[in-house]
Amino acid sequence: MLERPALKTASKKKADKILIDSLCSKNSNIEQHLVETLTKSEQKVMQKISGVEQELKNKAETNLLQTAEDRIKQLEDKPNAAEEVKNLAATVEIQRTDNHELRDSVQDAVRDKLQEYKEEADDLQ
Repeated sequence: MLERPALKTASKKKADKILIDSLCSKNSNIEQHLVETLTKSEQKVMQKISGVEQELKNKAETNLLQTAEDRIKQLEDKPNAAEEVKNLAATVEIQRTDNHELRDSVQDAVRDKLQEYKEEADDLQ
């Protein structure tokens, strides 16, 4: 009779170990799936941001070029053209700087979001 409870205890420990191993395996699979999903999401976000950034850049350059061409045409008809050209050049430089600041802000926001995703993935691991 003493051997039977010992057998039940050993059998229970073995069943518990099998259950724990099974749960660890499932947890590892879930963790891997989450990491893969986050990586794919990160890539998609980066592609979208890159596309938006390129569109913004193209739009800004097109608008800037058109504005510059219009202003040059107007200035050609004015006697005080040299001063107007200097002002136009200063305006173009300010707009160019603003475009760079916008791009930098978007990149910073993306980096922050990616860091959050990575921290979440690390927390899951």
